[in-house]
Parts: sequence; C-alpha cells; structure tokens
Amino acid sequence: MSNIARVLLFLFIALLVILNLMVFLGGKKQEVQKQEEHKRDRVEQALEASENRIDPDEVFPPKEEPKQEVVKAVKKLAPIEEQMEAMGLVNVKEVIPDVMVDLKYATEDNFMGKVLYTEMRNCYLQAEVAQMLKKAQKELKKLQAEYSL
Repeated sequence: MSNIARVLLFLFIALLVILNLMVFLGGKKQEVQKQEEHKRDRVEQALEASENRIDPDEVFPPKEEPKQEVVKAVKKLAPIEEQMEAMGLVNVKEVIPDVMVDLKYATEDNFMGKVLYTEMRNCYLQAEVAQMLKKAQKELKKLQAEYSL
C-alpha cells in the first residue's frame, strides 16, 4: 500500500470517528434537553395544582448560551517581558502552544555556568518570525506527528 493510500485511509477513518462522535454528542444533547423539558413540565403541572403560584422561571431559570469568546488568564509578567511585548514581540508559546522552549541563559545550564536572565521565563520573537516557526512546526508534525520544535 502506497504512502498516499495510507494517508487517505487514515483521513477517512479519522473522518468517520469524528462524524460518529458528533452524532453521539448531538444525541446526548437532545436527551438532556428532553429531560429538562420533562422536569419543567412536571414542575408546571405541580404548580398549577397548588394554591401558591410560583413562576417556573424562578425554579428553572433559562440557561444562557456559553459565550464563544476566549478569555486569557491574567498573568504577571516580569518588567523585561512587558517591555518586549510593548516593542511588538510575541510570546512564542502563545503562537505555538506545543513548542518546547529552553532558555539556557535563564538557567545555570549554559557555557557561563550561571543564570544571566533572572527575570525571563518566556521566549519572545517578532510576530512574523513566530508565524514562520508555526508553519515549520505544522510541516514537521505532518512528516512525523510525535516530533516537535
């Protein structure tokens, strides 16, 4: 079997798994909605039979749809890192979350044998360079999924 055929077979199987998962999760969501509707109907029937009227919305308030916006965690940056961001540099981990970063001068494991970057915890690059590195990471993952930059 050729490499192309293997890749196509893998993609086809992955697509089937994703579709099955979507159908399964969609069915679960409908089941939960039906259960909630049934509970609400039972509460409304009980309230109609009772003398004290209670608004069903007080018992089961309408659910708000989750917001789709991504909220970044508040993080404390060192002053030098704040300066780097102010100059337009980007944290490489924010662009490529799975990249491995090892700041040698922030540890004693360098040719000087001592820590030179006492406040640095992140690697900063120009945005364009970070995007190029992201493309390289993507291409590497295509060739060998377990490899990483």
